[in-house]
Formats: sequence, C-alpha cells, structure tokens
Amino acid sequence: MDLGAEFCWIDVIATADGVTVHVRGEIDLATAPLLDAALDGVDGHGVEIDLSATTFCDGAGLRVLELAHQRFGPGLRVTGASPLLRRLASMLDMEWLAVDAIEADPPVR
Repeated sequence: MDLGAEFCWIDVIATADGVTVHVRGEIDLATAPLLDAALDGVDGHGVEIDLSATTFCDGAGLRVLELAHQRFGPGLRVTGASPLLRRLASMLDMEWLAVDAIEADPPVR
C-alpha cells in the first residue's frame, strides 16, 4: 500500500518478519493522518517504522508515533530517526523512540 501527499510518501511493505512502514518527506499536521491511516491497517506483530528518509517531523507526527507505541508496544521498532528527532523525543519523555533509533543506527567513527 502506498499513501502520499505533496510532501509525504508512505510505503507499507509486508515482510516475513512483519510490516515495514517507510516514511519519506515531512510528517506534520497535514500529513500525520497519512501515517496514522497506514498504521491503522497493521496488525501489530513486528512493526518497523523507517524514518531514515523523513526530513521533518512536528508534534502531530510525534503524536502518531506515540499512539503507535501505545498500540504495538514492544512489537514496534522505529529506525532512522534523525539526531534532532531523537533529542526531541528524549525531551518529551519518549525514551522508547530515542533508544530504538540510537540502537538501529550504526556507530559513527
């Protein structure tokens, strides 16, 4: 399933391990409902949200990610979050996002 708007594209890909949701572009007040709709159709076993191609995420996007965390719990893995998004998540007590993203990134040398 592909969902898109002018500044955001979301691809949902079923894999042997579950579902991967690739987000490209901006997640903001206008586009966060696209991510929410994409996650609404997921059963919750092995859900990965790949943010490596995300260029911007505001509070509306973080709210959708928080709701996904509440829904999927340990079955959710978020990868590719930018350092800025990880910092913001840490400041908002969304440690699960900050930690998951850090563990998924290769070490910088």
